[in-house]
Amino acid sequence: MKKGKILILYHSETSGASKSILTLKSHAFIFHLIKIPMDFNKAIKPFIKNLHSIFKSKIIIVNSLGVLKNILFLGLFPFLKLTCKKIFIFWHESRWIWEGNIPEKVTLGSIILNKIISYVVRNSINMAVSKYCIKWLKSKFQIKNEIELLYNTIDFNKILKLSKFEGPHYSKKKFKVIMALAAATKRKGFHIFLNVADKTTSNYKFIWIGKNEELGIEETEKIE
Repeated sequence: MKKGKILILYHSETSGASKSILTLKSHAFIFHLIKIPMDFNKAIKPFIKNLHSIFKSKIIIVNSLGVLKNILFLGLFPFLKLTCKKIFIFWHESRWIWEGNIPEKVTLGSIILNKIISYVVRNSINMAVSKYCIKWLKSKFQIKNEIELLYNTIDFNKILKLSKFEGPHYSKKKFKVIMALAAATKRKGFHIFLNVADKTTSNYKFIWIGKNEELGIEETEKIE
């Protein structure tokens, strides 16, 4: 397949999914990437500049809700479908992030936005990074087709080196690990991770992988 046949639309180089895609791109030459900022005004120029690449590509991968909710992409979607393109949506969000980004109050604008996004999701090929995410997608959008489970790229060797498995619970050869992969931000719902850790650390090894972006001293100490 020639370079540019697969187009990836993403909104941030810092997200885990984007890093995985960018790492993959360094080993292959079939991708063309376009960064679409979440801010509408900032997204106009990249869309116009890359319209030729968008319509030329046979496969389009929408990386996350940050691109999916962009009005420019939603407006282009019917034309992309008419040209028989395969459109994938790579989900690495949860209900928590959806509710923080997409208004669902009973206003005309929010109703229209939700209906458009639901139409796009149901008429695309969906991939998700967890079984929890798949369950939420099927419930939220009434998706009948199979959703592919596709984990983010994780360097487990690095994780094992950083983790010290000590204590009576980890003396056996086999034990269970709960791993949280997310930046410690309010947008990610860090309190949900803390609640899980409180309930599980007596029986499981709990590992949090992600940088601290905006938490206070008290919250940081609790994580540590």
